[in-house]
Amino acid sequence: MANNVLFYMWQGMRESLIAEHQFYIDQARSRLLSQFDNISDEADKAANDYWEKRGETFNPDFDDPCSIAEAAFATGGEYYCLLTEMHDSTRLSVVAGMYHQWDKKLREWLVRESRHFGGRSAVAEVFWRKPFNDIIALLDGLGWDVSEKPTFNSLKACDLVVNVYKHGEGRSLNELKQEFPQFLPDPLGEHAFDRADSSWINHTHLRVSDAQLQSFSDAIIEFWRNIPEYTRDSEDLSAPVWLTRALQTDAEANI
Repeated sequence: MANNVLFYMWQGMRESLIAEHQFYIDQARSRLLSQFDNISDEADKAANDYWEKRGETFNPDFDDPCSIAEAAFATGGEYYCLLTEMHDSTRLSVVAGMYHQWDKKLREWLVRESRHFGGRSAVAEVFWRKPFNDIIALLDGLGWDVSEKPTFNSLKACDLVVNVYKHGEGRSLNELKQEFPQFLPDPLGEHAFDRADSSWINHTHLRVSDAQLQSFSDAIIEFWRNIPEYTRDSEDLSAPVWLTRALQTDAEANI
């Protein structure tokens, strides 16, 4: 099989994958995230609406203007907090959708291309089942050196963020604490507790900023750009045991 093409990334497909990803990000920003651009103004309006509504029934003999003003301020603050939480959740859902789109497109392509070298149902099954780290190890073994690229940390962080967003507590949260604590900011900021002890940090602290969303998006685009047009069979390539076994299973099934 020496020098045979194992994987082929047609330029038209590469451009299509990048365009589809960019469309998702652009539309998510314009149709979803842009709705949170004026949170402060909306919170002020909520406070003013409360003030005006109470003013309609204000009785100077019984009502305290200062108490009403405090209640109006509290209403605006609560509205702001609720919208901020919704904004954070919406941004995380955009990240999750973006990541799953990339992940599925990659696995679909790997399954399809694996038919060049005997991949069938067993290979397809392991490609869909294996976690992020195993897929990256495979791509490194193909000579793509994904884990050596400057954008790899963004891909890895994105995988962990999405897993924490979906599942909450667990291995991904622990890894995120150790490797990418910037995605678990304390709401108290500089007044936070000592982060040397991270045991109290949980999935509810998960946050992604607009800049971090952009870094995830950039990493996915760079990933597609960096896939070689041709990946040829050679002695320098190394296949993981799980792929070798799946190929053997498919070969035996076709005998």
